[in-house]
Amino acid sequence: MTSSKTSSPSVSVSIRTPAGYEYVFDSGVELKEAAYRWTYVLRNRNRWYNDTNYRRQLEQKCFEELKRFGLTETQLRELAGEELLEISIPYLGSSSGWEARIIPWEFLIAEGTRKAGRQRSIAIVRHLDRPGRVPIVENELNQVAFLTAAPGQVNLTYDFRGEQSLVYQSAFGIAERWDKNPRFTSIDTPDAKSLRKFIANSQPEIVHVAGVDAHQAKQDFGICVDDEEETDHDGIIFRRAGEDSRYSLSMSNAAKVA
Repeated sequence: MTSSKTSSPSVSVSIRTPAGYEYVFDSGVELKEAAYRWTYVLRNRNRWYNDTNYRRQLEQKCFEELKRFGLTETQLRELAGEELLEISIPYLGSSSGWEARIIPWEFLIAEGTRKAGRQRSIAIVRHLDRPGRVPIVENELNQVAFLTAAPGQVNLTYDFRGEQSLVYQSAFGIAERWDKNPRFTSIDTPDAKSLRKFIANSQPEIVHVAGVDAHQAKQDFGICVDDEEETDHDGIIFRRAGEDSRYSLSMSNAAKVA
């Protein structure tokens, strides 16, 4: 018997660059199989995370996987030169295109473009495209907060201003500077106490968090959450109270802040 997920209609997935270039391909059998496979791989990353040789193999596998989806080697090299990419996925219902929503695009694209020659860090954001969705009217939101969690070397490597602009335009539908709108507030790399105070004072309806997760922080910058080198944490890294910005704590430890 064929499951409803296996027989669900495909959707068109778009990878977009800040310059307006767009790479479109359809989901299908390959993407459905890959969604299961890569979700399993990442769920068990504690088995291979510190295995350098296996991680190199994964880079090659991600590169080949993206080619199977329809991207050419030339397109992958072009994507490898970007610092920000958006994955746009249409939402036509829970049973349509589910594979495009659950597949770990962030990992696939980061590792695949590394194999294609990427030298710089890359930020990958998702856009769930809901056809027929009523656009947000500017006065519908009273307060939106943009939280940057970038301690130490992360702050010197990543520039979140492009992401901040996208969030602002999505929330208010206008392209003016975000620092001119009192309903859009931001906080840069707080510790748990500062973040708690910020949330209590501003009472935002939406909080957008920009940063890197604990696994990427450990891999790219050698930042170990709570100084436990042998422990693999999930979550976004934050600055630890009372220490300078080189130290961090995991989102799981800061979960009670909001």
